[in-house]
Amino acid sequence: MVAIIRKMLPVIIFMHIIYFVPIIGAANVLSKCDQCRAAHPGWSQKICLNVAQGKIEKGMTEAQVIASWGSPKEKFTLVTGYSYWHYPIKITPANVIYRDHNGELYHIEKEETVLQIRNGKVIDIKPQTIKHYE
Repeated sequence: MVAIIRKMLPVIIFMHIIYFVPIIGAANVLSKCDQCRAAHPGWSQKICLNVAQGKIEKGMTEAQVIASWGSPKEKFTLVTGYSYWHYPIKITPANVIYRDHNGELYHIEKEETVLQIRNGKVIDIKPQTIKHYE
């Protein structure tokens, strides 16, 4: 009997990870969603679910974006009324450094997500490579 349990133990652990870990993650998102709904009763269930999952979509307000992603790294407002909010992309390396043939720093490329905002709402979401020259 002990030999059978020893053989089955890796399978039991694997099944536990496959079936129970996603449930825990989903419960965490639902808990964050409930907290969002309590803090912002005027926001829809869909908006609070996006905030809980750290997602942004067109039509979200500035407050909803900040609740989901936090304050932007940079924020520019043009005289036309459009605002551009810059967020670093966290999935890729923060930056790529280019050097000239002498080893001197030439420029740094950073991957960012840029949100275009008009009248307090997101109207466009774009990934962008920003070059910083030294």
